Amino acid sequence: MNSKGHDGAIQLNATEDSLYIYRDFDVWIADISDSLSDSSPEDVNFVNSSSYEPSVYQSYDGETIYISSERTGGFGGLDLYESHKLPDGSWSVPSNLGPKINTEYDEDAPYIDPDGHTLYFASKGHSSMGGYDIFKTIKDPVNDWTDIENMGYPVNTPGDDIYYVMTPKYNRAYYSSNNLKGYGDMDIYRLTFADERHPMAELKGLVLEDEDYKPAKSKITMLNEDKSILSSFISDSTTGKYLVLLGHGKEYDMLVETEGFLPYQKVFSIPEQKEYYQLYQEIHHIYIKDAEGNIIGQQIVVFNSFDENPSNDTTTVLYDDRTLNELERIKALREGNQVDVFSDVKFYISQDSLTAILQLDSTLKYTFPSNTTFSFLGKTESNKDNLDEYVEVSPSFAFEIIDRKNISLNDVTTADDLENNIDNTNLANAPKIILYFDYDKTSMIKGEHEKLNVFCKLSTQKLRN
Repeated sequence: MNSKGHDGAIQLNATEDSLYIYRDFDVWIADISDSLSDSSPEDVNFVNSSSYEPSVYQSYDGETIYISSERTGGFGGLDLYESHKLPDGSWSVPSNLGPKINTEYDEDAPYIDPDGHTLYFASKGHSSMGGYDIFKTIKDPVNDWTDIENMGYPVNTPGDDIYYVMTPKYNRAYYSSNNLKGYGDMDIYRLTFADERHPMAELKGLVLEDEDYKPAKSKITMLNEDKSILSSFISDSTTGKYLVLLGHGKEYDMLVETEGFLPYQKVFSIPEQKEYYQLYQEIHHIYIKDAEGNIIGQQIVVFNSFDENPSNDTTTVLYDDRTLNELERIKALREGNQVDVFSDVKFYISQDSLTAILQLDSTLKYTFPSNTTFSFLGKTESNKDNLDEYVEVSPSFAFEIIDRKNISLNDVTTADDLENNIDNTNLANAPKIILYFDYDKTSMIKGEHEKLNVFCKLSTQKLRN
């Protein structure tokens, strides 16, 4: 970590796995996610130039880095620049923040508030009281900066006042100053503001994929109650970590999109709190494979530690080579281009496969009562009574698929005698019929010996509970 020269810590990022360091007139970064002893700082190429770069600050969401640099093309001395993370994970060429912020004098030590809009920095220009003073500006909705505001006395003094940062949890700030009333040279000062910072909730999480839980690169979008986009983030592809700041007393819709997997969507509320509120979440994307290693579906398990009773939310989807195309077809036919299948169905079988299964043996026919509801469940025969893991399909969705393929409810075929399975119960009084499909086979339609086993059993109140 350390060299024989000057090594200065600049910033620990919000996810606490990267440390920015000043060394040799440039900015370096060290990965501290595992062990400090194994970390070798690397030159931050997109930040550094042949000139002097003493400081950077990465935004709380990890999407923007603010840079102080003496590179050519500026307005004089040190100027402030910004670089944005691109969709492929690289960073844009730093762009100058312009003459509203930069002067012919030095601007240094940028700090962007967790709100992502309020920028604090030190400058020898503007209306400085002497040396470096600390200034503030806010980015408006059209991405323009408001007029620069001097923080004033007692923050700023005739000496140098610099390296201003705030805590996200409380109404406090820290900075360095060589105020004559200090102990000598640069001292550290703390500010406590009379107005409390608006309480925030911090949602930390991990996105992992496959059986060995590798870090996944995912796009995480937070939506307001009116479905407008509040913010969008990309999880770190090397760690899977993400970090989101949210306001209290509101409901949010979280959409997680990971390449190769169906999207995960979760609606949750942040309760009213007077203090900083921390939440933790893990999202595991897992492929479901048959005995020969073929992918036949996927499962998303989400661990939510949002309150005193942590919970798991599991969504599982089984499919064949036509299922995803079928989903797109259903989506195109639905009003508003919306499909509820991902939230309403734990296991899914395509329309064509269902038709093929039911037509393999046309000699078995049973009459179902008019109030029959179908659930498509992917359990083996030995576990077919374990209903508590699953969510049943709404009748409208199930009948819509079956009716569209012209499968009569009076001609549904099964592999077993229905009355034997339900102890000769009168079908007219049956509240529901559950169809179980065994997905252990590699193919659903190639032949009689590979036919899926279809089991019918009455869904009693005991099973539902």
